[in-house]
Amino acid sequence: MATRLDLLGSVPAPNRTDLFRPRPPLPFARPTIITFDDVPDGTVIDEQYAAKGVHFASISTSPPRRWSSYARSAWGIESAPNGVSVVAPPQLSLFDARQGGIEARFDKPQQWVSIDAQPVLPPEYFGNPTARPFIEAYDAGNRLLERTRYPLNPGDPAWGSWQVLMVSAGSAVITRVVISSAWDGGVAVYGLFDRLAFGTERSLLPFSLGG
Repeated sequence: MATRLDLLGSVPAPNRTDLFRPRPPLPFARPTIITFDDVPDGTVIDEQYAAKGVHFASISTSPPRRWSSYARSAWGIESAPNGVSVVAPPQLSLFDARQGGIEARFDKPQQWVSIDAQPVLPPEYFGNPTARPFIEAYDAGNRLLERTRYPLNPGDPAWGSWQVLMVSAGSAVITRVVISSAWDGGVAVYGLFDRLAFGTERSLLPFSLGG
């Protein structure tokens, strides 16, 4: 089983419909959206978006450790050229929980947070993959509020496409989120992550009707 992040060919060719599909607007009022595309590949982004009220770090819990987070380019990334990663160049930007996770910490509590995620399998593997990319939401007391996993299973025709992972609460109490791809001891499922969005309310916007 291949487990290294720097394996050539680990990133699959992007689906043409994923590449050229227009991204619909978020259905919530006044979202903050970060695409990580305003800096070069490999830029440390820990405080890059502090003016937008969010601070990034790479973290692990076993052992506890914090280090820099990076804007990283990848073939087929949803919003070109960059996503976000715990991995510095020259390695590929995809990662799973063994390498750690991305923490986004907010100056003001948020009601909802989302990240776009794509699962990536190693070029060679044995067994059935069961791990998935995920996002977890925490409050000021470090209580886990919600966890959302990648919604599709291997074998689904759309598995491997970009999907929005969202966590939300009944009010604006989310102070940080953690983003990674689970490691369950089986087949490695790496994650690519892009387009963080968040907001302090879930006021729905009406869909446009007509031409």
